[in-house]
Amino acid sequence: MKRSVKFKVFFTSFSRLDDALKMDREYRKKIIGRLSLLVENVINFDQLLERALKSKLVTQKTINEWQLTYGGPGTIGKLTGPLLKSNNHDILDILHDDYIDSEQLQPITIPTPHSGEKDEKEFKEKYIFELEEIREVRVKPARQRYGGKNFNRHDFYTMESKPRGFALIVVNELFQDPKNNRLGAAKDFDLMQKLLRQLGFQVFPHQNKTKQQIEHIVDEFTKQPELENVNSCVVAISSHGVKDGFCGTGLHDQVYAIETLKTKFNNSNCQALNGKPKIFFIQACRGSYRDMGAPVDRHDDPASQVDYNARIGDIFVEYSCQPGYLSKRNEGYGSWLFYMVVKVFMENAWQDDLTELIRKVHTEIAQLKSTNQGEKQAAEWYVNGLWKQLYFNPGL
Repeated sequence: MKRSVKFKVFFTSFSRLDDALKMDREYRKKIIGRLSLLVENVINFDQLLERALKSKLVTQKTINEWQLTYGGPGTIGKLTGPLLKSNNHDILDILHDDYIDSEQLQPITIPTPHSGEKDEKEFKEKYIFELEEIREVRVKPARQRYGGKNFNRHDFYTMESKPRGFALIVVNELFQDPKNNRLGAAKDFDLMQKLLRQLGFQVFPHQNKTKQQIEHIVDEFTKQPELENVNSCVVAISSHGVKDGFCGTGLHDQVYAIETLKTKFNNSNCQALNGKPKIFFIQACRGSYRDMGAPVDRHDDPASQVDYNARIGDIFVEYSCQPGYLSKRNEGYGSWLFYMVVKVFMENAWQDDLTELIRKVHTEIAQLKSTNQGEKQAAEWYVNGLWKQLYFNPGL
């Protein structure tokens, strides 16, 4: 339904509320004051009306006349069922003073220990710790290469070049349609640059790019002859997204598919990175579902003169969320994924390999919980083709 029609429905319904309807002034003021926000966020409007009709909140006659009839202070409570069943979670939040952007993160308050708990510290560990802003990125230097393990070229990626690798960062915060702006994404941009530089990477940062511009940036990046001289590559993306890709900043931009992005870097299309690790961090929504949680009751072998790698290999992809789900972001801390990658990597890259680092990132993200309906988030990690242990060896 067009926005103008929805606004007419809400306006003719809510603007005529008076004492005759026996609605509390508090709720009347709340609804009328937030009318524009309600119209902007409502989804599945026809379904909402259908649910409201079944709940006997409205009659067919009032629907036909584009008027909704409310009565008494309990009206907002009556709306809860139809709003939930038509997936209008944000509308419900607006009416109940709980509206937060669906990607935002707020640290939850740790509750006071119940009587009978053995120890306050033990109790707190069962809950989510408040996050602290990362004011300074300081990667701990490695004491030994490869975590002190005996290096061999079959089980480990060589990570000794200076720079260690090239890193491409694309963060979209400001869009041509201001309604799509991603406040807080600038924090992703800042933190990831600092982390990757301290891990020894040469960073190529880009902000607020359209799909066409991103395509050009990726093409130019993968064609750099200097890639021959580095041991690895990192690509970090932060933007709006859908199940299979992420968005540029243009008004009518199409989606840049993740599979297309990976193909640009495979062993066939980017020979300079053949057999080298290529790590992707994708911070983007992959759908609109909310995770409400669940209750808990040979390339390096000198003996071989000719070596061939599979076309697809050495590709590591870290998604911020599962397919179909929303991804979280906060104006102060940045996204959940980038925040935890920076936090975990700067504290542990000196001793852990990439797989262990990612495991710790997932553990940290799993403990987070937003104040917006108590939502959770589960990251996804997968590897394409052959892979080895990867130590960043920072500072060495």
